[in-house]
Amino acid sequence: ARTLDDLPENARNYVLALEGMSGTRISGVGVGPGRDQTVAVHDLIAD
Repeated sequence: ARTLDDLPENARNYVLALEGMSGTRISGVGVGPGRDQTVAVHDLIAD
């Protein structure tokens, strides 16, 4: 998985729920031990 849309629906909902509860935007989520196993949620530079 490389983007939020690549994740299973429940995982996407979990990330979005965490954003809502924390009031912050999540930039990335680790999905494994490697640096290349990170899912981009929001662009760090955009907005």
